[in-house]
Amino acid sequence: MCFNKILSISLSFFCYAAFSQVNSKLTLQNAIILAKKNSIDYKIAVNIAQSSYWNYQAYKSSFLPKLYLSGTLPDYYRTINEITLPDGQNAFVSQNVASSSVDLNLSQSISYTGGSLIMGSSLRRIQNFGDFTKVAYTSVPFTLSYLQNNLFYNDYKWQKKIEPLRLQEAQRAYVESLEEISFNTIDKYFDLLKADVQLKLDQQNHKNLDTLIKITQARFEIGTVSLNDVLQSKVSLLNARKSVSNSTLVLQIAQQNLTRFLNLEKDHKFELELPDSIVFFNIASDLALKEASENRKFNIEFKRRRLEAEQEVEKVKARVAPSLSLKANLGLTQTGNTLDQTYDDLLRNQSISIGFYIPLIDWGV
Repeated sequence: MCFNKILSISLSFFCYAAFSQVNSKLTLQNAIILAKKNSIDYKIAVNIAQSSYWNYQAYKSSFLPKLYLSGTLPDYYRTINEITLPDGQNAFVSQNVASSSVDLNLSQSISYTGGSLIMGSSLRRIQNFGDFTKVAYTSVPFTLSYLQNNLFYNDYKWQKKIEPLRLQEAQRAYVESLEEISFNTIDKYFDLLKADVQLKLDQQNHKNLDTLIKITQARFEIGTVSLNDVLQSKVSLLNARKSVSNSTLVLQIAQQNLTRFLNLEKDHKFELELPDSIVFFNIASDLALKEASENRKFNIEFKRRRLEAEQEVEKVKARVAPSLSLKANLGLTQTGNTLDQTYDDLLRNQSISIGFYIPLIDWGV
């Protein structure tokens, strides 16, 4: 498999190197190979396919565990804040505090439920300055948390359905793009070939009429033809000259279109070779429908768009309907004036929070 791929690349490079000579021969097969290796359309197709592939890899990576470190070093403020005293009264107190914190978390997305499981550890330090200098620590050596914004809507479930289809759609689109490049190459190739043949016919016609007008002029001088015949011959010659000019212009445009499509140098000259054989074949309608269903991107695109529409409907329903959120935590914690004390005789640290949202009146939204 690897050898065949290297051989194919080598042959393509050889075709391109052989064709890079000025005034070289260009066959239809070589033109298609060049278009599939050198054209702007091919580069666009490759970039789109690669972008889709890496988007899918990013989607798969989103389900892998994530380890991250966060914190503040330090958070310092000196101001007057309103605080509640132990006797329940509020008072304005001057504060001069520096706090630091560091958190280490390992999170894992749960595709089955749509939530996230987080295992972490944290440490926080507070230092008071001024007349009441004091240092305090608090630690959470271990905590296990589960978070889910809405128990009735699971975005991960829809991603697992849609993202593989998106990748398949991109793969089929890439194959279709290659076939489209081949089709456009053939179209431009035969446009140039037809223009070249038409120019040669017009040049030959102009040459024949030029000879004919000389004969007609000679016959007019001996009185065997009328002046009207001479004038008609001159008009025909002018029309033939006009046809040669038009054919030359059409040939130049066709050559520029093929040169630009193959992404060659604009001053590159080449000579086309007429294909020596044409293969005729018949395709049964049932087979055509079967191959189109299996290979074209349309079916995959339709399934993907339908799933996205169903996802949007469920998302809107979850947004306007009653919803429940869940936040649960289980771990250990401690506090102390020294770092050692914060990890001694640990206490339980646990919490659970279930929130709800029930829309009552939305005025028809």
